[in-house]
Amino acid sequence: MRRLVRDDRGAVAVLTAVMAVLLFGLAALVVDLGIARDNRRQAQNTADAAALAAANALYATRAPNLNQPGDFQAAVDAAKEYAAKNYGTTEAEWAGCDNDKPLAYQYPGTGTSCISFDKFLYPKQVLVVVPLRKQPSMFGGVFGYTGVSIGALAQARLDPGGKNICSFCVLGDTTHTIQNGNLTVSGGNLWFNGDVDIKENGYAGSTAGYVTGDDGTQVLDGGNAYVSGSISGDGTKFQGGKGKAGQPKIVDPLASYVLPFATQSTLTSKVNPCADGPGIYDGYKSTNSSPCVMQPGLYVFTDDFELSGNAGQLQAKGVTFYFTCKTGTAPRPCSSPGETGGGIKISGNGGYVLEAPRKATYPTVPEELYGWSLVYDRYNTASMLLVGNGDSTVSGTIYGTNAALDLRGNGGTDVPFASLIVVNSVNFSGNNATLNVAFDSTKNVKPSEGARGLVR
Repeated sequence: MRRLVRDDRGAVAVLTAVMAVLLFGLAALVVDLGIARDNRRQAQNTADAAALAAANALYATRAPNLNQPGDFQAAVDAAKEYAAKNYGTTEAEWAGCDNDKPLAYQYPGTGTSCISFDKFLYPKQVLVVVPLRKQPSMFGGVFGYTGVSIGALAQARLDPGGKNICSFCVLGDTTHTIQNGNLTVSGGNLWFNGDVDIKENGYAGSTAGYVTGDDGTQVLDGGNAYVSGSISGDGTKFQGGKGKAGQPKIVDPLASYVLPFATQSTLTSKVNPCADGPGIYDGYKSTNSSPCVMQPGLYVFTDDFELSGNAGQLQAKGVTFYFTCKTGTAPRPCSSPGETGGGIKISGNGGYVLEAPRKATYPTVPEELYGWSLVYDRYNTASMLLVGNGDSTVSGTIYGTNAALDLRGNGGTDVPFASLIVVNSVNFSGNNATLNVAFDSTKNVKPSEGARGLVR
């Protein structure tokens, strides 16, 4: 009987051909994906470096331009220049680039949503999205694979190192009349929202000074005088005629801090701040010629703290004053948009020495009070009257976003305030009102910690 033998020689040839095609296809895909991976890595490196370049270009690093608003055009140019040199990105690609989730602010001169910033004026983050670029397939087209779109993004965080936008900051959008007063600031910038009117015998200006950083290094800072509105009167008396009008408005540089202080909840009602120590006071008034020496800690006032007439010198070392509103005698936040609460009124002959607590000098005082000297509830519209005729000075932050700093007549002092001052308005009335501010960063509240780097 004859057996039939199957001939597989043709099948092997077909199988070999099919496997060869599959292997060739896999090899083609490996090559294409490898090229795409390399290009993706190059795109990501470009995005990272472009974001950092933009962040570094935003702010000046040398006097006299420190603490000026962010230079958005310089940041955009730096990002695009780096992308062009290292990735060949063109203006046409930027124009066609679309990011559906940009940061809050897009500078009009950018020409694309793919470079954006977290806010106007003083941004702390910049996002760069490298335009999508089609990576065609070299071999995979045979199998219907036409390539992949490659893009990348990077977000850089920056902070100018705990520096203040200004050392003397006037937030009210109104006309500030300096008249014949004398206002000098060193170690930071002088900045007014609204307009400034200054008389022939008045003066206001800022000079550069050394600011000590958290690491102990000293940097020359300040020396600028800005006004968001106009300068009227004798403009030569404002920064020697070099004061800059028409600048962006500033916002509260300490807005992130929580008020009232948590320490307030641990205090009890007391009567005499010159004898009873930290506590809650429903106002206090003295014309006594004896010195008023206050113990370190937090003093909450729901009515005025007033020294007048022949009152002796006030010594408040390691002390934080907090002025707020009340229901009955119990402290409560002042109502929006503004309510008159407690305030400080010093007009006696004895003068005053106010020194905010610091860790180095008063380590037992709660840490949240460090650097704060005179603090008003943010909606407290009471004035700050500091016109004692004796030698007077303040060391620490003076803060009242709805308060007027009142330096009238012969008020004020040539002894420098080592203060960061943030107020709504300032009143220089009379011919001898003087305020000399020599900002000392080690004795004041810091707006933030400095850092920079990639977020994503």
